Amino acid sequence: MDTPAGQILNVFSALEIESIIKILKHIPTQRNHNQSGDIFNNGFTENDKIYPAIKKLVIQRINQICPVKITKLTVGMQLIARDPYSIHTDFLDKGDAGQGNAYLIPLYTVPEPVEKTFTVIFDQHSTSTNLLKDYVTTNPAMPATNAQTIWHLLPPTDPEEYAKYLSVKVMAHWHAGSLIYWDRRLFHSSDDFRLNGVREKSALVLFTSSNE
Repeated sequence: MDTPAGQILNVFSALEIESIIKILKHIPTQRNHNQSGDIFNNGFTENDKIYPAIKKLVIQRINQICPVKITKLTVGMQLIARDPYSIHTDFLDKGDAGQGNAYLIPLYTVPEPVEKTFTVIFDQHSTSTNLLKDYVTTNPAMPATNAQTIWHLLPPTDPEEYAKYLSVKVMAHWHAGSLIYWDRRLFHSSDDFRLNGVREKSALVLFTSSNE
């Protein structure tokens, strides 16, 4: 199964990041109720007033440089996290069939530098659940994986034994204005950025559909 994932550096300049942040300030604040902690997903769709500006400044640039193109935006959001996202997929619960990709553009961290945090994408995938705990009940563990070497850097939500069910595909350290992308079926996670003194991090995240 083709499950693309990767990172491209230096996609957006510092001035373009400032412009993106100004555009996103027009979105109402929306707390995430599916993940524990202090997390906001300020969402928008193609029907919102800010979409033409996002399409011109962000989506057209992504389609110029990324091997995985955006044809249909299901939902976009400004992620503002003061607690980390645990391991999950983005296949379900987006109001579409789930086939598509996710694109993440780091905007800022408090305090800087942005490089103190990362997003990890795993090789394993699911189309039946977004939750790792459900995945491990129906899949075999592996004797040793590279996920075990970084488990102490991840949110403490999932027990250490779950590391035997995952292998790391991409470990993408944040760089402001870079692009991190992955197939929505893949499990992925934030690091526990609080360990490095990061109090808040923010990114523009786009979820796309490839079959509508």
